[in-house]
Amino acid sequence: MLSNACKYAIRAVFYLAINSDESIKFGVKKIAKDLETPQPFLVKLLQQLTKNKIVSSTKGLNGGFYLNGKNKELSVCDIIKSIGSTYEFDDCFLGL
Repeated sequence: MLSNACKYAIRAVFYLAINSDESIKFGVKKIAKDLETPQPFLVKLLQQLTKNKIVSSTKGLNGGFYLNGKNKELSVCDIIKSIGSTYEFDDCFLGL
């Protein structure tokens, strides 16, 4: 099964995919409130996603997190690889 970190990361990326673009950016407070996720945990996840080029961000007054065209081409598996590992896919979910 997926870790909570992976689940939160997937939800955050989906939120940005639906609501953002290069002209509409969201801060961590807004994302955490809308997704009902712990803000300090989400900050670390978004920083990691940005470092791994899954999410884009800008600093400053009109800054925030968003997805550009290249980010939107990535898969859910890319998000999972960025946050954790893919060992969840190595074993059978039925335990066989």
